[in-house]
Amino acid sequence: SDTLMPLPFLRSVLLAFCFGLALPLCGAIPFAHEGSDLKPDPAVRYGTLPNGLRYALRANAEPKQRASLRLLIEAGSLHETEDQRGLAHFLEHMAFNGSEHYAPGTLVEFFQRMGMNFGGDTNASTGFDRTLYLLELPETSEATLAEGLRVFGDYASGLLLAPAEIDRERGIIMSEKRARDNVGFRTAVAQFEFMLGDTILPRRMPIGVAEVIQGAPRERFVEFWDKWYRPERMAAVIVGDVDPDLAERLLRAAFEDAARRSDAIITSGGVSVGEADHTKALMRQLGDVDFWRIAMRPGRPMAVGRMGQTLMFGLPGNPVSSFMTFSKY
Repeated sequence: SDTLMPLPFLRSVLLAFCFGLALPLCGAIPFAHEGSDLKPDPAVRYGTLPNGLRYALRANAEPKQRASLRLLIEAGSLHETEDQRGLAHFLEHMAFNGSEHYAPGTLVEFFQRMGMNFGGDTNASTGFDRTLYLLELPETSEATLAEGLRVFGDYASGLLLAPAEIDRERGIIMSEKRARDNVGFRTAVAQFEFMLGDTILPRRMPIGVAEVIQGAPRERFVEFWDKWYRPERMAAVIVGDVDPDLAERLLRAAFEDAARRSDAIITSGGVSVGEADHTKALMRQLGDVDFWRIAMRPGRPMAVGRMGQTLMFGLPGNPVSSFMTFSKY
């Protein structure tokens, strides 16, 4: 029987899945307001570097002498291949384990000397469709701001990915995987498999699989980093008690030399260019959906659309009454 599911949950799942297919074919990803009639906050300075990296800067005097920095990578576990499952998250860990300006084992100590707490003031996270790095600077002098952006610049284009450091981190990732393997996590995976069993999403939980975590060679890490850590897939945000002109100058200095390390863009899950183009068109429609309906069917469990209108998402061989069926989905 047809089952109605809550809108927020479905929207988050479907956007993650569809964007994971659509984003690989984009060039520099536009800011959200560029395709909207909503006017952005005039206090925010938006810009794009020649290499495609986007940025947003905003002066905010409170709290004084503090600044928050974020570096967004528009790539996550949905962009992994079968032999990279878990490497988007693993690579996030490796950003703290050796780069062009920070030898292995020195970055955390550097943060601590600056008065920052690892985990609270500097951290990172990996999701299905994005990886996010954060810094909370303890003061906003030009030197400190430049140093924080240099760290981000290394994340973007200066990782060493030393084999010895990768091997040293494998045990930490496996410990994290064991700690997460609880009833809640297994229930979430089972729900994904039931609802989205034919899609790639249940096979791309960000924590990954043990065989890849324990055995992936350095080459798999480099392939993912080169393919997806590209300036046109990045966005930097600086908010705090800073001069936007200074922040912009330092940001340009930190990132202007970042370049593509790979020209190959291969969509996740073996999705062809035509299929991913179709997904992008579909996503433009999904933004206007105000009612979702899930049709459960054995083996091909999902179709989504607005009641009484054209089906906007479906899976192969899954005819659903009152909806149109796409042959490829």
